Amino acid sequence: MRCPQCHSTFQQDIAEMSFCLHCRFPLRDIAHKYKLARVLGRGGAGTVYLAHHIRLAQHNERVIKIITTPRRTEELEARFYQEVQITASLSQSNDHIVRIYDDFGYEKGLGYYYVMEYLQGQSLRELLDQQGALRPDVALPLFHQICMGIIAAHREGVIHRDLKPENVQIIRRPDIPLFAKVIDFGIAYTLTEDAAHITKGLIGTPQYMSPEQCLDKPIDQRTDIYAMGVVLYEMLTGATPFITDNTPSQSGNFAVMFAHVWNEPQPMRRRWPTLAIPDTLDDIVLKMLAKDPNHRYNTLQEVLHEILQVMELPPSTALPSLQNIPALDNHINTPRSTAQRLTSVPYHTTQASSPYDALNSMERMYLQKSNLKESMTPFIGRAEELQRLTQLFTEGHRLVTLLGPGGTGKSRLATEYGRAQIEQRDGGVWFCDLTEAHNLRDLLSAVATPLQIQLSNSNTNDAIQQIGYALRSRGDTLILMDNFEQVLQHAPQTLGVWMTEAPQATFLLTSRERLRLPGEHPFDLPPLPEDEALELFKQRAKAVRADFEIDDSNRETLLHIVERLDKLPLAIELAAARVNILSPDALLDRLDKRFQLLSSGRKELPQRQATLRGAIDWSWELLEDYEQETFSQCAIFQGGFTLEAAEAILDSQFEDAPWILDRIEALKDKSLLRFWKPSHKWSDTRFGMYESIREYAAEKLKKSEQRDDLAKRHAAYYLKRGSELSQGVYQHGGVKKLHKLFEESRNIRGIYKRFKEDDPLLALQALLVLEPVYSMKGSRQDYLEMLRPLLSLDQKETK
Repeated sequence: MRCPQCHSTFQQDIAEMSFCLHCRFPLRDIAHKYKLARVLGRGGAGTVYLAHHIRLAQHNERVIKIITTPRRTEELEARFYQEVQITASLSQSNDHIVRIYDDFGYEKGLGYYYVMEYLQGQSLRELLDQQGALRPDVALPLFHQICMGIIAAHREGVIHRDLKPENVQIIRRPDIPLFAKVIDFGIAYTLTEDAAHITKGLIGTPQYMSPEQCLDKPIDQRTDIYAMGVVLYEMLTGATPFITDNTPSQSGNFAVMFAHVWNEPQPMRRRWPTLAIPDTLDDIVLKMLAKDPNHRYNTLQEVLHEILQVMELPPSTALPSLQNIPALDNHINTPRSTAQRLTSVPYHTTQASSPYDALNSMERMYLQKSNLKESMTPFIGRAEELQRLTQLFTEGHRLVTLLGPGGTGKSRLATEYGRAQIEQRDGGVWFCDLTEAHNLRDLLSAVATPLQIQLSNSNTNDAIQQIGYALRSRGDTLILMDNFEQVLQHAPQTLGVWMTEAPQATFLLTSRERLRLPGEHPFDLPPLPEDEALELFKQRAKAVRADFEIDDSNRETLLHIVERLDKLPLAIELAAARVNILSPDALLDRLDKRFQLLSSGRKELPQRQATLRGAIDWSWELLEDYEQETFSQCAIFQGGFTLEAAEAILDSQFEDAPWILDRIEALKDKSLLRFWKPSHKWSDTRFGMYESIREYAAEKLKKSEQRDDLAKRHAAYYLKRGSELSQGVYQHGGVKKLHKLFEESRNIRGIYKRFKEDDPLLALQALLVLEPVYSMKGSRQDYLEMLRPLLSLDQKETK
C-alpha cells in the first residue's frame, strides 16, 4: 500500500494505520466519509487538504482544513462550533462567500476540522500579479462582488479580519465569467486566541491590517473597511499603499505595521499620475484608509453608494458583472484551487504570540499626543505672552512667529504654550527641532521625525505633500518649529503648502527673522519685565544655594545685574548659577568689567549676540582650568551624551582635575551643561548644551591642542557603541537597540561630517552604522546620497 502524499510503500493495510511513518500524513478517513488525498498547503493556523467524499461518485472533491490545537475544552469547542455554524449559514445564503458545509468537528489525534467547497479558478492575487493595475471599469465590479460577501457577514456580526487578494477567489460561472468569492473567514483563529481576543488581537496580514489591528485594539466592521481600502488601492494601482520587501521577516512586518499606524498613504493619482483614476475615487479610498475608525465609512454599503456615484449610476443599480471583458479570460485558463492559494505562498499572518517586541512601543506612540518633554525647572513669568498667544490662535491666526535674539526664551515660551495645549488638540502638539537643519531635506526630516512620518519618496516636492497629508489627517494639531531662521528660504514651499493642505493645523515658530509669508503674525518677544527677571534670578540662584533670598540688602545690586544682562533669561540663569561662590556685589563687579570689554572689542557683532557672548565669556572666565578644558571638550558631542560616554571620551591634562563625574556636575550646576532625565524606559540620563553655548565651546575647542585626539576617542567610542546597537536592531530586543541607536545618531553623524574629507573610511563606518536609523526613521534617499561617494572611492584613496 502507498501513502497518497509521499508515495511510501507499506506492508500493512493503510486502513490499519493512523499516520504515514515517513511524512506523518493522516491516513484514516475523516468523519468516516472523507478520504484525504494530499496536502494542498500549510498555513499559520493549520493544514489544508484535498479530500474526496467516499459516498459520492461525482462532484466529490472537498477541501478540509484541520486546525491543530494544544488543548480541547468545552469553551473552545463551543466557540468553534458557533463560528463555523455562522459562517456556514452565511455561505449558504450568499454566493460570494465560499461554501462551508455542515461537516465539522473534532478528530482525535488531528484536531478540529471543517469542510469547504473546492473552487477551480484563481485568486485575486494571481490576477493582479498577471494583470497589474486594473482599469476602474474592471476593478469596481469585482470590488462590488467582494463587498457583497462581506456586507452579508457584517449583517450577522461576523468580521473577516484578514481580507486580502489571496482570500478572494475568482471562478467561472456560466452567467459571469469572473465571479468573486471570499474565503477564509478566520475560523481557525477562534482556536488560537484566548476568549478575550475573539474580536481583538494581532490577527491578519501586515500589508492589509488596520491601525487598530496593529496595536491590538478592539475591532469592528470598520477594520474590514480599512482592509478593503487597501485591496481597492492595490486593484487600481497594482501596489499596496505602503510598499515593503515581500520577503517575510519580523523587521519587514513591523515596518509596514508602523506605516499603517503613522504614515499617510499617497493619493493614487499623485503617486501614479498616468493611471485614469477619478479624483472622487481617490477620495473614497483615502477615507477608507483613515487612521481613526471614526473617520472612515461606517458600512461598506456607504462605500458602494459613493462608488455608484463615481460610475454615474443610480443608487439602485447593480454594478456591471464583467460579462463583456474577454481580455481577462486568458488569465484563468489554468485552474488553481482555493486551498492552494490559501497556503502556497508564505503566509504573513501575525498572531499575538509572535515576537513583535515593538508593539508596546507602537501603542505608546499611538496614544501619545506630544513629544514634548517635561521641563526640569519651573517656568517663570511670561504670563502676558502666554495669554497673547492663546488670543492670537483663538482669533484664527494659524502661523505665529516668535521673534527675538538668542537667549530671550523663545523656545521655552513656545514649549510652555505647547504643553498647555496638548489636551485641547485632537492631533496633539509636536516639537520640531531645526537646530541641525541647514537645507530643505534637513527641514523635512526634522518635521517628519517627531510626527513619525516615514518619507517614502526621494522627491522633495512629494515629501512636502506627504507631510501635508499627514497633518491634514491629524485634524486640530499644533506644530512647534524651533530655530526656523536657518531655513528661512524654504518657508514658502513648505509652510505655505502645509497651511493649504492641512487647514486645521496651526504653527508656532521661533526665529530671529520674519518669514514674510501670507498669514504670518510676527510676535516680538521682549526681555523679561524687571520683576520677572528678579524672580528668575532668585529661583535659579536657590537651585545652587537654597537659602538665597532677595531683600533690601541685595535688591538694588540684583536690579543692576539683570539690567546689565539686558534681562535676557539665558544670561540671567548663567549669572545666578554663581551665587554659591560670589556675592551679588562681586557678581556685579565682574559682570560690569566683562561687558565693557566685550562691548568695546566686538563692535562687528550685533548687540544681541554681543550680550549673550558676554554672559558666556564671563562664565568662562570664572571656571577653573580643568573646568574650561572639560567645557570646551563637551562641544565634541552632538545631540547630548551619557555619563558613560563622557568617561570614555573626555580627558584632562591637569593632574589635579577631579573625577569626570564631578567636573560634569560642576558644569551642570553653573548652567553651562543641561541634563534631561529619561523620557523612556530605555533611555539613560543625558547631558548636553544649549546650542549657542555649544558653539561658544566649539570655538574654544578649535584652539585646543587636544582637539584631534579628542575627535579620535569620540569616533572610536561611538563607532563601537553604534556597531553593537546596529547589529542588534534586527534581532530579539531590536526595538530597544534602535531606540538607543537613534538617540546617538547625531553623534555618529558628527563622525561622518568630521572625517569625510580626511578619513573617508572612518566616515563610511559611521554611515554604515546608521543604516537602520535611515531605513526606519529617516530619508533613505539622503542616506544613499551620502554613502555613494564614499563607496566609489578608490581603495588607495582610503588607505
